[in-house]
Amino acid sequence: MEVDEDASFYVHQQLQDVIKAQKEVFAHLNENKSNGDKYRVSREEYDTVLSELEKERNDHLECQALLKAERLRREFAEGEVEILKAQMERERKKYEECFQKLKNKAVEESARKSEIESQCSIIAYEKQQKEDLVHLNESKIHDLKKRLSKQKKSHQSQMDEINIRIQQEAYINKTLAEKEKNKKSR
Repeated sequence: MEVDEDASFYVHQQLQDVIKAQKEVFAHLNENKSNGDKYRVSREEYDTVLSELEKERNDHLECQALLKAERLRREFAEGEVEILKAQMERERKKYEECFQKLKNKAVEESARKSEIESQCSIIAYEKQQKEDLVHLNESKIHDLKKRLSKQKKSHQSQMDEINIRIQQEAYINKTLAEKEKNKKSR
C-alpha cells in the first residue's frame, strides 16, 4: 500500500513539473505577445521547451513503468500471503486433528488405566480373601493335627493299657493254668 502511495506521489510531482513548465512557456509566450511577437518563439526556446517536454514524457513513462512494476510486486506478495494463509490453515487443521487424536487416545488410556486399576483392586481383594481362607484352613489343620496327635497319644495309651491287660490276663491265665495243673498233679 505504501508503494502505491509513493509511486502516486512521484507521478503527481512529475505532472506538477510538466504543468509548471507549460506555465513558464505560456508566460514567456504572453511576454512575447505583449512585445509584439505574438506568435514567434525563438528556435532555441522552442527546442529547449520541446526537449523538456520530451524529458517530462520520458520521466512520466518511466514513473508509470515503476508504478506497474511495484503493483506487480505487490500483487505477487499478496498472492504469496494468500498461499501462506492457506498453508497455515492446512497446518492448523492438521495440528487440531493430531491434537484431537492424542486427546482421544489419552482419554482411552486413562479409561483403560482406571479399568486395570479396578481389576487389580478386585484381584487384590480376592487374593486377600483367599489368603485369609488359607490362613484359616492352616489354623484348622494345625488344630486338627493337635487333636489327631492327642487322639493318637490317647489311642496309644489305650493300646498300651490293652496290651498290659492282655499280658496280665495271659499271666493270670498262665498262673491259673499252672495252679490247676499243679492241683491236678497233686
